[in-house]
Amino acid sequence: RRYGDDASCTCLTALMESYSTRSLTTADAATALTHLIELLSSVSGESTKSKLLTLSLTEILLEKLIIRLATDPALEERLGQCLFELLRITRSAQSADIFIAGQRCWIVVADRLAETLESGTEQMVTAATTAAQ
Repeated sequence: RRYGDDASCTCLTALMESYSTRSLTTADAATALTHLIELLSSVSGESTKSKLLTLSLTEILLEKLIIRLATDPALEERLGQCLFELLRITRSAQSADIFIAGQRCWIVVADRLAETLESGTEQMVTAATTAAQ
């Protein structure tokens, strides 16, 4: 399935709206990732405008969902596919704008995952300290 500029925007905007207003089930997250993977894998032949739009919406979607996606073992493979497609687009960028948009997505992913690791580490230290007392 190919996505054009309008379809890309519509698809990801609908995903963001539906998933940011309610708790995300594993099935919902899997559907979101499937759509995102299809979108990212089909954008290579599209215009620069389409690629930038796709990457901008991807950045927003990953910022909202990455914590949920990264903490669900059932979603690991799809999240990996999604990040692979994002890496492919970023590495094959023919313009600085596309490369920068791809890099912004990676920064969001790294920042959000770092936050998760920090809070998880704090919780483990607290639990270990409590157990030691």
